[in-house]
Amino acid sequence: MLFEKIVVRALRTLSFLMFVVMIVVVFAQVLLRYFFGMPLAWSDELSRLLLVWVSFMGVTLVHYSDVGHPAVTFLVDKLPNAPREIVDAVLNVLLIVGFAAIFKASLEYTVTNHRFVSAVLHYPNSVKYAVVPLSMALMVIKSLERTIVDFKKLMKNG
Repeated sequence: MLFEKIVVRALRTLSFLMFVVMIVVVFAQVLLRYFFGMPLAWSDELSRLLLVWVSFMGVTLVHYSDVGHPAVTFLVDKLPNAPREIVDAVLNVLLIVGFAAIFKASLEYTVTNHRFVSAVLHYPNSVKYAVVPLSMALMVIKSLERTIVDFKKLMKNG
């Protein structure tokens, strides 16, 4: 529970700060380009980087919320409790498998791209891609927790 609170607080804080920086940079770029004729060479690259990070952190935040991602549940909702709990457990296991597969592929991609740098700001490209394995790892952890809760419910209810 403490881990989850730390993760959620860190994701919210970083997302907010990155979003504010992105808005300021884009606003400054528009002002400088269209009103002063002096565009910033680095603003597009930085705003794209921040957008990617904010997007993946937002997806992770939604996964950590009690509401979760949008889902079509009209069939599952018609099931009695026991089968519904089984479906929930199976879906969480499938999420773990999917998140783990994306984690593995994105980690390899991130490591491979570390030697390349961005065109203008010259940061390693791994910085741009690192949010994907980070996000997937955090979602695997949350899905594992939900799966354990689901299996405990199943064991308790027979």
